[in-house]
Amino acid sequence: MIRTKISMHNVSLLLGILLMLAGESAQHELKMLDFSEAINRKDPVRFVAWARVKGEIMLFPNKESMLNRAYFPRCISGLMMNDNNKDLIKYDRKKLIITGIVVEFMDLKLDSTLSFFPRRLIGNTIIPDFCQGSKVIIIEKIGE
Repeated sequence: MIRTKISMHNVSLLLGILLMLAGESAQHELKMLDFSEAINRKDPVRFVAWARVKGEIMLFPNKESMLNRAYFPRCISGLMMNDNNKDLIKYDRKKLIITGIVVEFMDLKLDSTLSFFPRRLIGNTIIPDFCQGSKVIIIEKIGE
């Protein structure tokens, strides 16, 4: 018999994702949060951020942080939940409304293809974490 240990954080993460997938009505009820408040939550969040796109989407609280290439906590790395990351470039250097769930970077699935350089995955996509943060965001929706 194989036993799997599931942490409370993983259960919270799964519940949060399920809530986000439950439908548009849940999305409309999300309160708009301040950037610093949003990146410190564990439930679905909605906030305004400035974006840079380079292999991932890097989100910043203001244009100045984006232009200065700030790091976490003035930046949070993210990818789309549904692996639809090809079109992210259209959001480069724009002010956006982000809906998603913030997760601990170390809780993401480990990509074992390169054992000398451990990388983390969101879906099937490697997230480089250029913001060098302990948290990343799995994005469900981007609006302008």
